[in-house]
Amino acid sequence: MKILAIKGENIASLAAPFEVRFDAPPLSNTGLFAITGNTGAGKTSLLDALCLALFDDTPRLGKSRGDKRERDGISTSDPRNLLTTGASAGYAEVSFVGSDQTAYRARWSVRRARNRSDGRLQAQQLDLYEGATGKLISAGRKRDTLHKIEQCLGLDFQQFQRSVLLPQGDFAQFLKANESERAELLEQITGTEIYSRVSVLAHEKSREWSDKLAAEQARLALDMPLEESARNELQQQREQLSRELDQRQARLDALNQQLAWYRDRQQVTEKISAVQEERRSAMTAVAALKPRREKLTAVKSAQPLRSEYDHLQMLQENIQQLDRDKTALQQNKAELDEKIARLKEQLESTESAYEAARAARLKAGPELAEALHMDEQLEQLKAENKQKNREILEREKQLEKKEKEHESIISDLKTFRVEVTELDRYFRTHEYLEKIAADHARVEHLLQRYGDAESQLASEEGHLKALAARRIKLDSEQSAVRQQYERLRETLQVEEASLEKLLEKSRQHDLKDLRAAREKWQQKLDKLQALGSLLDETARLKESSAELRSRLKAIDDILKEAEIEQQQVQENLNRAEAARTESAGALRLTLLASKEDAKTLRAQLAPGQPCAVCGSEDHPWASHSPALDGLLSEQQKRHEELEKEEAKWLEAGIKVNSLIEQKSAERIKTKEELTQTGELLENLSRKWKISGETGLAGDLSDASSREALLKSLEQTRASLANVTDKEKQALVFIDEIRKAEKSAGELRSKLRNQERRLDQMSVQQKEIEAEQKPVMMEKQRCERELPELKAQLGEFFDPAMLMGNISELMDKTRSEVTLLNKKKQRWEALKQQISESDNRLKVIQVEREHARKALEQLKTDREQTDARYKAMLDQRLALFGGQAVALVTRKLEEEEAGAKQARDQAADAVQQAMQESHSLDALIGEKRLSRQRSREDVAAIEARLRENAESRKLGFGALVDLLALGADWVDAEQSEIEKVDALASETEVRLREWREQLHKHMEKGIPEQKENQLQKEVDEQQQALEGLRKQAAELDVLVKQDDARREQLEKQNRELLDLQNRAEIWQKMKAVIGSADGSRFRNFAQSVTLDSLVSYANTHLMELARRYRIERIAGSDLGIEVVDTEMGDERRSVYSLSGGESFLVSLALALGLSSLSAVRTPVETLFIDEGFGSLDSRTLDTALAALDTLQAQGRKIGVISHVNALVERIGVQVKVAAASAGHSQ
Repeated sequence: MKILAIKGENIASLAAPFEVRFDAPPLSNTGLFAITGNTGAGKTSLLDALCLALFDDTPRLGKSRGDKRERDGISTSDPRNLLTTGASAGYAEVSFVGSDQTAYRARWSVRRARNRSDGRLQAQQLDLYEGATGKLISAGRKRDTLHKIEQCLGLDFQQFQRSVLLPQGDFAQFLKANESERAELLEQITGTEIYSRVSVLAHEKSREWSDKLAAEQARLALDMPLEESARNELQQQREQLSRELDQRQARLDALNQQLAWYRDRQQVTEKISAVQEERRSAMTAVAALKPRREKLTAVKSAQPLRSEYDHLQMLQENIQQLDRDKTALQQNKAELDEKIARLKEQLESTESAYEAARAARLKAGPELAEALHMDEQLEQLKAENKQKNREILEREKQLEKKEKEHESIISDLKTFRVEVTELDRYFRTHEYLEKIAADHARVEHLLQRYGDAESQLASEEGHLKALAARRIKLDSEQSAVRQQYERLRETLQVEEASLEKLLEKSRQHDLKDLRAAREKWQQKLDKLQALGSLLDETARLKESSAELRSRLKAIDDILKEAEIEQQQVQENLNRAEAARTESAGALRLTLLASKEDAKTLRAQLAPGQPCAVCGSEDHPWASHSPALDGLLSEQQKRHEELEKEEAKWLEAGIKVNSLIEQKSAERIKTKEELTQTGELLENLSRKWKISGETGLAGDLSDASSREALLKSLEQTRASLANVTDKEKQALVFIDEIRKAEKSAGELRSKLRNQERRLDQMSVQQKEIEAEQKPVMMEKQRCERELPELKAQLGEFFDPAMLMGNISELMDKTRSEVTLLNKKKQRWEALKQQISESDNRLKVIQVEREHARKALEQLKTDREQTDARYKAMLDQRLALFGGQAVALVTRKLEEEEAGAKQARDQAADAVQQAMQESHSLDALIGEKRLSRQRSREDVAAIEARLRENAESRKLGFGALVDLLALGADWVDAEQSEIEKVDALASETEVRLREWREQLHKHMEKGIPEQKENQLQKEVDEQQQALEGLRKQAAELDVLVKQDDARREQLEKQNRELLDLQNRAEIWQKMKAVIGSADGSRFRNFAQSVTLDSLVSYANTHLMELARRYRIERIAGSDLGIEVVDTEMGDERRSVYSLSGGESFLVSLALALGLSSLSAVRTPVETLFIDEGFGSLDSRTLDTALAALDTLQAQGRKIGVISHVNALVERIGVQVKVAAASAGHSQ
């Protein structure tokens, strides 16, 4: 992977467009170059542009906290923060050769809304192109483009930071750190923080699963299922309840069936009453239809005249319509005559207008020709005038330009001469700088060495003080930790003694035995309480049995009397029903004889001809008899009386049957209750007899049994309370033991941590002692070098100047020398510019005079042309008021054409109106003739209808009224009459069906008990069932709870085994890699990483300095030392290395990390950021030699530094200089 170029605009402080090409001279001709500039100038912004274009991220953004910016509302780690403040858009672009040896170009860009500097930041865009063709490879989704770039590079962002941007400064710190700090640094540098997190996770998981196991064991001891004996007794009680529930449910079903008989009878009776009411209403409606039947017959008889009547109606409507049409036509004829008169007057007017327009057009011909000629001449003069104005404007601009140039040259000459005078004055006052400027490189080198020696001396003295402070602080911390260790050990001894006492007490209270004893006494108490209930229930049942026998005798007496009354009521009901049936038949026949249809049929009967209904030739009812109407009324009255009689006996039968049903049900219920009471007494007796295990066997009625039971209950309750208290005490001891064990475990863990801390402090004390030796040697060297440098600098500077800040002195001297050289260059340039400006001034004066004369001549020509144009324009205005010839001609032609068109339209309108008038006359004659014919037809039809009305003995108006009712009215009226007749017949049929249904229902037999007795017993049975179901549900809950406890116990045992296995696994993981601070696994993992890093570093160290080799310290995870092969393989501590040696080793480690991170991708471009500020001149020489060795291997290395002594020794430099407003260039 090789970087070819970096370019961009508005990235951080680099506001102006910039481009650094590594594939073009001078950077392409060297392997080592410097990126230099003062601190804060923007050197790192170049690396920001590199990382943005490739990864949409930078190293320094990754260290930000992620707070929100006030203006744009984005995180401080957002790469869009690198857009230059006040800029509306920016971009970064990198050209590179990928791992596949193909050239690519990656571009990162961002802009604000509407490209305004105050617009909202938009999403950044990341694109990838082919380097050779410029073809777009990936754009749009940023994630896809990033993935494609990583594929082309062969590196992700973390690997790129460790292999291209070398953290040499971090490894310089890494060398001097202790093992704990070294592990943290190595973890941070290599990005392998995962091992610390795994170590902490293993420690936390071990503690978490141990706590879960202890909690589950405690929970299991508190929730146990029932003993087998108690469970068997519970199941027996449930089975007994189930049998009793079945018996009760069967009895309830039988009672509900008897109640249903009463409900069905009530429903049938209500239906009979409702149908009787409907039948009476129907008969009333039949009688009320008589007038409507007669009118319907008259309408039907008049229907043969329907066609004559319809024709008459049509003719009358036609006459009315003809009258209306004739009136409308006559009105239209009068309006049309008026219109014809107006149109003729309009025709004469348009003829006159057309002749006038034609004469005006012919008269204007000659004047139009003259006006056209004048227009052409005016256009020519106008064009000439425009050309003159353009030439005058151009000449004026040229003259103005010459005038400005003349003034500018005079102003510049004046400025140049003033600046030359100022420079001469400056040279006279700064003659002392000439000596320093003549040998400036040597002076700056001496100042750099002097300042480095001073800084190194101060650094070493500060380092020694820091080491001494660290040693004092470490001794103080070690003393405090040792005291804390002793206190923890004493506290642990006290906790262990307390735990032993608690264990001794807990052995005296076996929780399992206490729980078994409690369950045993609880079972005995339950049995004794059940026996007490047996005694109370026995007494209650005996009283109930006596009461039931007395009630049964009274019910038998009432039933005998009710059966006799039932037989009498049934005989009366049969007689009433027979009489009512006979009356219904007679009434039906009378109704049929009285119907209107019967009257119609009777009129059609003829002697000797068969009847259309029955076929008989004998017609006894051929004529209507007035006695038939009286018979119908008499039959209806008699039928209603018989129905009332039948309903009275039916109601009496229902009451008797209800009484028998009620008492029969009461008798059955009483017998069942008596039987159940006997069975319950037998069951209670059996339960009492099997209670021998309680020592209370005997007679249930014996008073001594009750006294013995009460005494046994009291003793059992006292024993149960005693055992329960002991069980609670045992649980308290178990909880206290668990807490004590947990506290002791925590104290042991703290003791182990304190022991490890004491060991670490001892190692740190030894490291401090080893670190102090090389620091003291370096301090002595700086004290020897300072006087020599001070003597050499005395040739150029006053000794007092060297007492101040050397860096400031260097900067001041450098800036003054640079300023002096620039002012000399400026003085020479000003002299040359003054000479050139004098020559140019003379030329400008000549050109300005020529331009003024040409302008005056053009203005004179323009005035002459203006005069000719005005004279011609006045002549043209006299013709047609100056209007255009085409406009006047078009206007005259349009007026003539319009007049002609109006004349033609008026003639056409007169002709059309005359034709319409003739048509209206013809229509009026036709309407008059049609009306005469229709009146004759109406008179003929009315004569025929009057003749027919007289034959029917009706008036003409009455016949017309009958004919006004059409076939629709006849059909509707006939349908309504038939509906009423059908309803009367249908109610009769339904009444007979419901009576038959009631008879069948009574034949099923009346229940023994009455309805209210049955309902009362049903309620009692439901209440008893509800109580039994509640008891059964309670027993089911107990059984299910015990089942759940058993299943839960089995499940918890499996879970407990799983918990034990998991806890054991995590305990083993903790023993191998776990620790509270993550150091155990981290140190091991980083020691493996250190082995690989040292191997790669030694490969690079062989090329940089073959004298040295890095090795691990035996018996130490992260300790390293340097082997000096030229000193007989002497093993040297890293603290004994000089500044140059430390630089070489740290650089080798940084290069090793690069090789380790990019093991599959060769990296040909490296950037080393800072890390040189604390090196003296000799160490800088060593560093440069090492960097020269690296570039000789074919790599391109960029050194980013503000150290002038280093940068000046590198031939090719990329300088970043601060500009105004916080920008760089």
